[in-house]
Amino acid sequence: MLISLIGIGAPSATDRVLAGHLESCLPGVSVQCIHAAAESKSLDLLTARVLEATPEAVAICCTPLNVGLVIDLCRRLGQVLPELEVVLGGPEAAPRKGELEQVAPRVRVVPEGKKVTERLARALSHAAAPAARPGGANGDPYREGLGDLTRSGKRPEALVVEPAW
Repeated sequence: MLISLIGIGAPSATDRVLAGHLESCLPGVSVQCIHAAAESKSLDLLTARVLEATPEAVAICCTPLNVGLVIDLCRRLGQVLPELEVVLGGPEAAPRKGELEQVAPRVRVVPEGKKVTERLARALSHAAAPAARPGGANGDPYREGLGDLTRSGKRPEALVVEPAW
């Protein structure tokens, strides 16, 4: 099982430490860290990277500085990968739980506090088994615009080039 841990803003050692904790708590799980700047143009880049990796779940830290981008990303992921489990944590997630869980069908919020890694691991361990993911021509213009990015380069560190459409 692959989980994508999305960091919005500057890459931090905390994300890699959290990824290591999740991998130790969840046997058979590989955690991939994806980072992008907290800018609106990052939405396409993050979506492309998630589509390329085809994880079973995504975890995102929601802060006051990135909450708008997180909401937009959750909406986008809900449209292009409706079966994807999205788990949100961080200081801005718990106070806005009701609003965030209404953004997309499979969004869940993990409360802040002690043992957040264990709660996050528990939430991610309940991610649904991967459903058959449709390839290119499925009537989705966003996915069709990505072309072969959705079917190639399954390595966690694969280079993603933003499509120009």
